[in-house]
Amino acid sequence: MANGSTCSDSGSDLAALLEQELDSASLPGSPKETVLAEVEVLEDSRQAKRYIHSGLKLSASEAERVRQQSLKRALSNRKLLLVLDLDHTLLNSTRFDEAVGFEEQLAAIQRARPEDQPVSLYHLEHMRLWTKLRPYVREFLEKAHEVSEMHIYTHGNAEYAIEMARLLDPTKRFFAERIISQGDSTVKHVKDLDVVLGAETAVVILDDTAGVWPSHQQNLLQVERYVFFPACARRFQLNVQSLLELGRDEDEQHGMLASALRVHSRFFGASAGGGQQDVRQHLQALRLQVLSGCRISFSRIIPRGDRFPETHPHWQMAQQHKPIKFAVSNGGSRESQSIEWVQLGAVVTLGVEEDTTHVVAAAKDTDKVHWAVANERHIVSPDWLTASACLWRKMDEDRFPVGDAPTVVAKVGLSAEEDTKAALAGAGGGMRVASSNES
Repeated sequence: MANGSTCSDSGSDLAALLEQELDSASLPGSPKETVLAEVEVLEDSRQAKRYIHSGLKLSASEAERVRQQSLKRALSNRKLLLVLDLDHTLLNSTRFDEAVGFEEQLAAIQRARPEDQPVSLYHLEHMRLWTKLRPYVREFLEKAHEVSEMHIYTHGNAEYAIEMARLLDPTKRFFAERIISQGDSTVKHVKDLDVVLGAETAVVILDDTAGVWPSHQQNLLQVERYVFFPACARRFQLNVQSLLELGRDEDEQHGMLASALRVHSRFFGASAGGGQQDVRQHLQALRLQVLSGCRISFSRIIPRGDRFPETHPHWQMAQQHKPIKFAVSNGGSRESQSIEWVQLGAVVTLGVEEDTTHVVAAAKDTDKVHWAVANERHIVSPDWLTASACLWRKMDEDRFPVGDAPTVVAKVGLSAEEDTKAALAGAGGGMRVASSNES
């Protein structure tokens, strides 16, 4: 290297040198994309240091080369690349002005924390935010770190992203500098793996909102939304109170981690045997197992006479990854048409049939419910479906009786587009909304 430079030079000099060399290596006139580039620096065939360098420009061919290196590293280290959302996935934040009237209740929660327990509720005066970590999140990160290389990806701003990373990972052991925020995305309001530079075949995304990942649905492991603060419940138009208003917190669910570990086991088990090395195939296989063998009919969920029941939000959960395909029988009657629930592996019919196994109902006194009682079939509330989808396992039907108090589930009228807009509005604890209102 010129002027006697070596790989042991200071980090800033080395980053500048790498940017210069990568720039000069690009073909004349080749398009370049601004990304957060993960760069390996090798010394004596050993990895000396890695950088996430904002503003580094790579040609399309260089970006692909780095992605392939990422895949090779994942296979050799038996680690997947795990991209983690912040808001409503790992934690929940709200502005001070949205928590008016709940200050004493929040302070009481802080005072009640046993001294031997880590802090989970933060009063961030400098950001004018309350932040509540999801139960079990620290244990999740600790175990996920063993089998994955983790990135944060949020639609909050950079200040918010860095502060949340500090709460979750004060020693920078889990994320280091792998933090992607609102200003880093190449398309407004959209999350994309082009700024991660990981091979899509080895990337798993954990996010509560599917709509922000239009190009990477098959990499997505959608998780149950964590809604602790009242303003967030209102933002998503939930039909029940927030966890704070209910005076309780979420049970420590291992669902997120268990699903990620199952994907890891399938991926590397197949790799060792020369099988499928695409994590998206394993995610799809896991989805299809969730409600495999179930045949479902809705009751009082879809309005009678609706010509397009497939546009209903509960039905749309089934078509996030593939279009719904109708199988017409008995002369084309809508009552006899069915679809394969490609996300969860079930079959959905408008009418009950001899082999119907579940009636998902919003009320007890319906013809379909009476039929299910007479024929000893499962009768469950819509929350059974939502919980099974979010926790990636068929839930115990007895826990979701029709007519009992509902759990935190979105109103029927909230469309997928509205849900995505609500998630974007709540990013960064709602700071984006505040900034917009002030401008």
